[in-house]
Amino acid sequence: YYYCGQHKWTGSVFQRGFRSFAVDKDEYLLECGRYIERNPLKAGLVKRPPDYKYSSYHYYARGQKDDLVSPSPAYLGLSDNELERRAMYAKYVEENRIQEEIIERGLLTV
Repeated sequence: YYYCGQHKWTGSVFQRGFRSFAVDKDEYLLECGRYIERNPLKAGLVKRPPDYKYSSYHYYARGQKDDLVSPSPAYLGLSDNELERRAMYAKYVEENRIQEEIIERGLLTV
């Protein structure tokens, strides 16, 4: 009520409300993980995912023990070979995608 009164706003302050999408495919689960692992980059906290120590990246890409992380089925499905799986995950998370660079430079808005 305070915000609406101060800013002459009508309706809900959060008019769009909460939206969610079902994670129903392994590809989407991996993409969600990639998005989360890259958030510190987007926020300007680090230059590369391994530089951020508070993520699951070190568990997945480097095999470091972390009692807070349970392996994603999509991650486990990348390969039966643990070293190969880690390398694939690291490459997947760290690679820059052209569309992300275009958006970051402000050449395309989402």
